[in-house]
Amino acid sequence: MSGKKEKFDVIVVGLGPGGSVIGYLLALQGFKVLGIDYKQFPRFKLCGGLITLKTQKIINQIKPGALEELESKKIIFFSSPRYGIGFPDGVIYRNNLQACFKIVDRTSFDFYWYSCCKQSGAEVVVDKVVNVDVENNAVRLASGRKFFASCIIGADGVFSVVRKTLARQQFLKNYSEPGLAIALETFVSRLDFPYFPHIFFANIPEGYFWIFPHKQGYCVGVLSAKLTGQELKKYFFDFCRKKLNISPTRLFGAYLPYGNFTLNSGYKQCFLIGDAAGLADPLLGEGIFYAFKSAFILAKSFSCFPDFEQIRKRFYIEISQEVREFKAAFWWRKIFFTLSKLDNFKLFQWMFEKKSYFFEQIIQGERSFIWGKIKTRKSK
Repeated sequence: MSGKKEKFDVIVVGLGPGGSVIGYLLALQGFKVLGIDYKQFPRFKLCGGLITLKTQKIINQIKPGALEELESKKIIFFSSPRYGIGFPDGVIYRNNLQACFKIVDRTSFDFYWYSCCKQSGAEVVVDKVVNVDVENNAVRLASGRKFFASCIIGADGVFSVVRKTLARQQFLKNYSEPGLAIALETFVSRLDFPYFPHIFFANIPEGYFWIFPHKQGYCVGVLSAKLTGQELKKYFFDFCRKKLNISPTRLFGAYLPYGNFTLNSGYKQCFLIGDAAGLADPLLGEGIFYAFKSAFILAKSFSCFPDFEQIRKRFYIEISQEVREFKAAFWWRKIFFTLSKLDNFKLFQWMFEKKSYFFEQIIQGERSFIWGKIKTRKSK
């Protein structure tokens, strides 16, 4: 390889769902794509795996028929309209959705999209990116290999190397601690609890607990934007012991975006998508949809290639709509967590009983976080 300049149209750093999808879509359009990830797939990913209606819809936009394929392969292993909402006193509300929540096994789900990316013609390298040269559109790997491209896309998660490079050169802001949350999860094979998704609020500062069905039983998790890892661990063990009568023996932890979204998600021929751009719901932390959505928008914008000024313009116009949603969701979050401190859970019970359809449609993507307006349906 020495002396050989390896050049691509696009280099995608990070091959989680967002990176794999953008690689898949661009390779289908005929671009020469290189995807780089430091982990070998299939690999474990901390995530409850719940996908909302809006995520289900965009999956079939990205790859028509994919949702049915995921279900036939048991990658989507759970589907139910049932859900529950809990507070410190216990579950206060249960209801049926108009459209089912679905839950995926993240290991096989991520591997599915990774495989789609490879099968579409993208080249894949397993190695760690140690340096990104955004001026010369080059990446250098831990092995010493160096690749060049017309464009670099950072899809490398919450501590994105691409984003750190852009921040270090002051092209955009880096992640800040107030904009991150810590999440912990454990998995249990048996639990004396209904087998459908539940979320518990007000048991923890600026966060929530969840109990979701899992392929091997149940996934129990917690998220907080306010606590340290040790503090969060204490809350988690207390919740598991008092509410579920279990003592977790193995915990998995991760950081995730929780309010550090940015519209300025790139520079020149360099773009950020998904968690690398902080694109996760600031209320519930949902990230899969926004990884897919940002990848889908950017792939469409490449119809202007090689005019990167137009690509950026088109990408930012559509992403700005999601950023407006995030700003409104952040406002909802402040109100919700402030009200939770009042310990008036009868108020929340009344709200869900009277307005459950309203909150359900916001989470499912049928209504906007902006004053709960019904979203207009756009043609493809």
